[in-house]
Amino acid sequence: GQAAINYRVPTLNDRYWAPGGRIDLKPEKSRNLDASLGYEYNSRIQFEAQLSTYYYNVDNWILWIPGPTYWIPENVRKVEAYGFDISSGVEVPIGSYLSQLNMNYGYSKSIVRESTNEDDVGINNQLPYTPIHIGGLEYRGLIKNWYGSLSMNYTGLRYVTADNESDLPSYYLLNFRAGKNIKIKRQLLSIDFRINNLLNTSYQNMKFRAMPGRNYMIGINFLFNK
Repeated sequence: GQAAINYRVPTLNDRYWAPGGRIDLKPEKSRNLDASLGYEYNSRIQFEAQLSTYYYNVDNWILWIPGPTYWIPENVRKVEAYGFDISSGVEVPIGSYLSQLNMNYGYSKSIVRESTNEDDVGINNQLPYTPIHIGGLEYRGLIKNWYGSLSMNYTGLRYVTADNESDLPSYYLLNFRAGKNIKIKRQLLSIDFRINNLLNTSYQNMKFRAMPGRNYMIGINFLFNK
């Protein structure tokens, strides 16, 4: 566990991005508390799990929000953020085949507690575009130099306005990946094929900005060793 006091000045993009940047932004100041607990079991079957929790109290939180024609950064007077993350994984060898299963889940609340504007409709509401629930599940198999994986990622509902009256729905994404590692003397060549958004899910990360449907990718990596 740890406790910390942090100070963050606005970035060059926050101040000078054109259009939208604001040179009058104030630095962020925060008080943070973090704690985590982990467990590992190592035998023929390997298992690990971790629980992490946090609490942040931030003054002048810098948040980019959509304006009438472009995004602009603003100092949200005071934000209280808290939540937890859970992750676990298990690895099981079956002969020359290695089976892995990993999962994660995150719960996050980021609430505006005070504002320079007393009539701010965002007070006591979740910050825009900050999902409360996220999670993922991945299965991965390896045999000799071949590997493959199937993963599912979940993003929960996100509010798009400060009053939390308008939102983007939650969505699931299913991704597939398969490849092979090829050793060339002391070097390593990795070739893989991916299908992203396998179910052709229609979703938006930002309102009115559609994300790609099913798409394909081929990747080649060459690792040089001395």
